[in-house]
Amino acid sequence: MAQRPASLSSNLSGWLQALMWVTCGLAVASGVLGFVALGLFERYADTRFGTSAQRHAYGNWRDLNDAFDGVDALLTMVWLAMFIVSIVWLHKAHTASKRLWSGQRKWSSGWTIGGWFIPFANLIIPKRVINEIERIATSPRTNGVVDYRWQQQPTSAFGWLWWIGLAIGLVMRSIGSAIFDLNGTDDDISSGYTMQALGSLVAAAALPFGAIYIRRIARRLSPQGIIESP
Repeated sequence: MAQRPASLSSNLSGWLQALMWVTCGLAVASGVLGFVALGLFERYADTRFGTSAQRHAYGNWRDLNDAFDGVDALLTMVWLAMFIVSIVWLHKAHTASKRLWSGQRKWSSGWTIGGWFIPFANLIIPKRVINEIERIATSPRTNGVVDYRWQQQPTSAFGWLWWIGLAIGLVMRSIGSAIFDLNGTDDDISSGYTMQALGSLVAAAALPFGAIYIRRIARRLSPQGIIESP
């Protein structure tokens, strides 16, 4: 007798949500420090050249910039951890959803991994995969399974707010990092700080929606939720 696919681990879902909240906090810190560093840089740039006031302003700015770089480096590491756990979670969620629907579907389990690594398409494909899993997970069940009507199940606005906000934030941060150059012009430095800080804050605003969204799907595919009916 074939073994039914496993449910989604509550611990794995918990780790992903925790990483989202930690990333959110670090993104807020990065955004705030970015704007403070921008203010100190502009104060330094506006101070008369060669004066003690300028040297003092320069020291304050570089100290703050070091703090900004440190938080940003930590944010990048936690972001990478969240990315890896997201891939594992999505693959496990896809497997768990097979307990509810074993029929044909558009996105196979291979897309839960491969979809993240296709340039530009990775802004669309993973969300399409998650949408399919969400529809199956949240659709009404009969005797522990869903019927073809899962395909008409609506998707959560929280999921879209998370995905679109996070995508915009990442793009803004990437643009800011490309622009930013301490040896460049004043405009390069100011624009780099602004784009990175705004990108971090946009991402921070999106991540709580993601944590709530993941929690909703995880509950329906958890060891308890997989055997329950709405």
